[in-house]
Amino acid sequence: MYNIHLHQVDGLDKDNFVYNYSIIEGDAIGDKVEKISYEIKLVASADGGSIIKSRSNYHCKGEVEIKEEHVNAGKER
Repeated sequence: MYNIHLHQVDGLDKDNFVYNYSIIEGDAIGDKVEKISYEIKLVASADGGSIIKSRSNYHCKGEVEIKEEHVNAGKER
């Protein structure tokens, strides 16, 4: 598990149930990533409930390539 990370709220759309934020500092970033941006969206499901859709974008420093296996390893922490 990560010890420290600093979040920045990038946007909030109450009408469309969308929340955007970024991790801009901390253990999750490391030395290859500038920030990790997330978009969380709630959408109605056919059965009357809700579905959470999440998208993440890794903003790398320079020409660094982040492999999917590293992203998945970070999610497991």
